[in-house]
Amino acid sequence: MQRLIRIIFLACCVRPLVSLLLGRCIKGREHLPVSGPAIIAANHNSHLDILYLIALMP
Repeated sequence: MQRLIRIIFLACCVRPLVSLLLGRCIKGREHLPVSGPAIIAANHNSHLDILYLIALMP
């Protein structure tokens, strides 16, 4: 149940808010593997980067 609430919260609140305030600029997405793990690093030292990275993940 908590997982479902988290998914709904991210989809309805976090993603639209982050997209509206920060926009989306993704560079190098074609270099990410289609399946399997990948390391993604933010290029700033702020707390918003965490929300931004969460909002970009499917």
